[in-house]
Amino acid sequence: MSLNNPTLEALRKRIAEIESASDVSFDTTSSTPAQTRTSSSLYQRQRENNCTTCKEDLHVSCKQDEDKDNKSARAAFQKIVRLANHSEQASALLRKRLIRDGFEEDTVQCALSRAIDYGIVDDRRYAEMLVSSRLNQHKGLESIRRELEDIGVDPDTVETLQEYEEYHDEYDERERAYDVLLKRPPHSKNIRNSAYRKLIQKGFSVSVAADVARKYAKDHES
Repeated sequence: MSLNNPTLEALRKRIAEIESASDVSFDTTSSTPAQTRTSSSLYQRQRENNCTTCKEDLHVSCKQDEDKDNKSARAAFQKIVRLANHSEQASALLRKRLIRDGFEEDTVQCALSRAIDYGIVDDRRYAEMLVSSRLNQHKGLESIRRELEDIGVDPDTVETLQEYEEYHDEYDERERAYDVLLKRPPHSKNIRNSAYRKLIQKGFSVSVAADVARKYAKDHES
C-alpha cells in the first residue's frame, strides 16, 4: 500500500539511518532456536564419543550455524526494508511473503521483530492507511473490515474506520454503493443482477448490494 508523501519520506529517512549504521545485531534465539537444537545434538554426540575431536567439531559447527542464522536474518530484514521503502507493509503479509520466498519461520520472526522495533513495520499505521485507501476506492465497509481481520487487526481499534462509522450510517453506505453504479454502470441485459454482482465485488454487504441493485435497475429501466 502506497504511503502519502510526508509519511513515506519520514519512513525512508528512518530506513536510511538504519542502513547507514555500522551493524545491525540479531538475536536469532527463540523458544526452539536452530543453534540450540544443533548444540544439543552435538553435545549428545560428544557425550557418546567423549573425545577431543567432538569438542572441536562442536565449536566449529555451532559457529557455522550462528553465522548462517545471522546471514539469513539479515537477508530477510533487508528484504523487509526494501519493501517498506516502496510502500507500507503489514507484518502478517510480510510473514507470508518471506516464508513463501524460502526463509525459515524463526528467521522471519527475528527479522520482523527487528523491523517492528525500528518502526519500519507498524500494523496500526498500515491499518489506518488501508482504511483511508479503501474508502477512497469506494470499497464496501464489510470488505474493509474483513481485510483488517485478515491481517490480524481488530477493525474496532482503527480510528479512521471508527470515525467514519460514527458519522455515516447504512443510508450513507447505500449512497456510496449507488454512486459506484453511476460512475461505472453495469453493462448487461439483466441490469439488476449485473449491478448486484458489481457491488458484491466492491465489498458491500449482501443486503446493501441487493437493495441498491434493485433501486438502480428500477431507476434505469427503459
